[in-house]
Amino acid sequence: MLNADTAIGRMARLAAGRPSCAVVGNGPFASNLSEQIDAAFVVRCNSFALGFLGIGNRVDLNLSSLYHEVVPDRRVAWPILGAFPTTPSLFENYTTLRDMHVDWLSSRKRLTALGNQVWTYSEEDPLATVFADACISLGALPTVGFMGILLARLLRFRTIILTGFTFFVTSRAHYFAEDKVAFPPAYHHRPDRERVVVRQWVETDRTRIYMLDTLMASILEAPECRP
Repeated sequence: MLNADTAIGRMARLAAGRPSCAVVGNGPFASNLSEQIDAAFVVRCNSFALGFLGIGNRVDLNLSSLYHEVVPDRRVAWPILGAFPTTPSLFENYTTLRDMHVDWLSSRKRLTALGNQVWTYSEEDPLATVFADACISLGALPTVGFMGILLARLLRFRTIILTGFTFFVTSRAHYFAEDKVAFPPAYHHRPDRERVVVRQWVETDRTRIYMLDTLMASILEAPECRP
C-alpha cells in the first residue's frame, strides 16, 4: 500500500480506477490518439498546449521540471508534480549545476501563491529512490518525460499510451511551435540512453500494453536504438 502523503501515493490516489495512463511529451507526433488519451489518466510534461488534434484535451497531472520558464503563470485546474527531488545530494553527481533545486523551490512557492496544488519530494520520499535508480541506470539525470514513463510503469497501469517523445532526434522541438527548431538536450541528460531503455521496456514487458504514436515507434525501431 502506498503512503498517501508521498508523491507516488498522491499520484496513485489521483489515478485510482484508471486502467490506462497516457504520458504526453512535447515533441512532434504522427498518430491521432485523442480518444485513447482522454479515456486515460493523463500526464502532460512541462509547459504544454491543448487544442491540437491527436493528443486529447484532458489533463490530470502536470509533471514538471519546475524551472521558472516552463511553469504556468496562473492558477490551473490540475496538480503539478516536480519530477526531480529537491535534495541536492540526489542529483549533484550528475550535473555541475548544484543549485537547480533553488529554482524549483522558488517555482513551488510562486505557484502555490497563485493557488496551485504543487507536489515536490525530498530524500525521504520513495520517489527519491526511483529517481536515484534512474540516474544510475542512465548514468545521467533523467528527463521529465522519462520520469513520466517510469511513474506510469511504477503505478502498474495495464495500458501505457505514449506520444510526443522523439528523444531529440527530430528537426522540430515542440508540437505546438512549428517554427521552433530542435535544440540539443541539456548536457546532463542522455536521451540516447533513455531511448534504448524505453525500447527494452516496450519489447520485453509482458505485464502491460504499450500504445505508441507511430513517429515514436519508428524512432524506437531504428537500429541505433538497440542496446
